[in-house]
Amino acid sequence: NFKKNEIMKIKKKMIKIAIDSPAAAGAGTIAKKISSHYNLFYLDTGKIYRYIGYLKLNNKNKISYNLIMNILKSNTNADSKFVNNLLVDFMEKSFIKTNEHMQTSVNGIYAIGDVTDGPWLAHKASHEGILCVDAIKGLKTHKIKKENIPGCTYSRPQIASIGLTEKKALELNHEIKVGRFPFIGNGKAIALGEPEGFIKTIFDKKTGEFLGAHLVGPEVTELIQGFAIAKKLETTEEDLMETIFPHPTLSEAMHESVLDAYDRVIHF
Repeated sequence: NFKKNEIMKIKKKMIKIAIDSPAAAGAGTIAKKISSHYNLFYLDTGKIYRYIGYLKLNNKNKISYNLIMNILKSNTNADSKFVNNLLVDFMEKSFIKTNEHMQTSVNGIYAIGDVTDGPWLAHKASHEGILCVDAIKGLKTHKIKKENIPGCTYSRPQIASIGLTEKKALELNHEIKVGRFPFIGNGKAIALGEPEGFIKTIFDKKTGEFLGAHLVGPEVTELIQGFAIAKKLETTEEDLMETIFPHPTLSEAMHESVLDAYDRVIHF
């Protein structure tokens, strides 16, 4: 247990490392897992910030440390007096409830971005803004499907994902086929000096529907858009396997992962 002034001393000298999680609300859980795995110190200071790092007591009972990690989770202040006075309906955790056109329960009031339900991503908020204005103007709009929104973590190596995980697909009673391809088998990744990582793809065994993809490695935050288009167009494994991917590119690993799901992988 640390006193408030001790916590403030840690904060002032800390090295900040940003971690973006698709489930930002689970930041505390992530912190605990990281601290447990690497034998780190874990400090819970409240609802927003949690700190973990290498810490030890010296002879004078003062804290010293090599690294402290700052993890931020998403909260909203949408339950402020200003918003409450608008009489809009809320979801759990104080997020504003909207329909598929981003309209709140009050006619003429719309909400987009982080005050609405997640995922809390800039590209989702931007798309919601366009959809919202189109609806106000009376133009044709479409419903945003959360499973079609790519998530990116700008770490090293990069991380990107879209759609269902294996676990979620099984929970939804899908019989699945899973393909994996490591970047060590990709010529462009080797040439770039970044052969670490892999691409995993998930398909429905009966229909061939593309359910999701998870990528770790070089420039995967750029590659994920190819899978985003595939999700939007309701692509099957056949569509992806018959697509010609340019060589030499990192995108070939996407193709190989799909081939691997159906035991047709070539270069590994």
